[in-house]
Amino acid sequence: MAGRFDDVNLMAAPIKSIGVNWFSCIAVIHMIIMNKMSQHSVQKAYLKNFCVNGKLWAYDIKTKIASSKPASQCTTEDNFQPERLEIFQNRVFESPGIKSLRKLLDSKNINETEYRQIKYWSALHLIRSKKYRDTICAKYEFDFNKLMEIEKIVSDYFQFCFICKCDKDKYFITSDNPVLEFTVGNKIVRVLSLSPDKLILFTPIDDTIRHNEVEFTEFINSMLWSNSFNHVFSNKKELPIEIFEKNKDKLNLIAVFETTQFI
Repeated sequence: MAGRFDDVNLMAAPIKSIGVNWFSCIAVIHMIIMNKMSQHSVQKAYLKNFCVNGKLWAYDIKTKIASSKPASQCTTEDNFQPERLEIFQNRVFESPGIKSLRKLLDSKNINETEYRQIKYWSALHLIRSKKYRDTICAKYEFDFNKLMEIEKIVSDYFQFCFICKCDKDKYFITSDNPVLEFTVGNKIVRVLSLSPDKLILFTPIDDTIRHNEVEFTEFINSMLWSNSFNHVFSNKKELPIEIFEKNKDKLNLIAVFETTQFI
């Protein structure tokens, strides 16, 4: 039968007769393996905020099955961007941004520079998410500078920042698309779950948001579930997925970038 390995006589010809330099082949294969990089679309240091004893719960939005994983095994892809771009992002946006985020997590004040670092960190995580890269009509690697400049301009639209804390019986989740932008009336707001009990709300006006029908944490978690790519992450083993799905259909929870042409 064609295609079966036992139909092929692998030893039919000596190695010399087919002119293969096996040492060179092994070297090439080794080089390919060594150059294969596992990269995170969502910063590992951020995801650790949702870990308990070094692990978080990763929920597959298709199967609805949760698995316990370390942050290092979440949102990983092989070589989705050049190494030089990854190094640049880490130096310019991720490292300064996560330091400022930790200050907010520790209930410390931040200055204007640190607030700008947080806004740009969130802009990076918006455009680097798999959901965003698979949705927009642009080539992520080649259009990164344009996309980042657009999102930096959008980030400067958010002049105010609020830290929202959960009640004791509530919690925030996050996802592989952790930064959400959506409309409230004629305004756009941006949200980022900082930890299970804190969320950052970026707004253009000196006011928070609320929903007339749905409690705030339930609304945010439903948005994150609805706009994730493959997974949501939580420190909780059980999530009210049925409620998230119901709110998704009822409230038409769609992020801004899914309905907006940027380039």
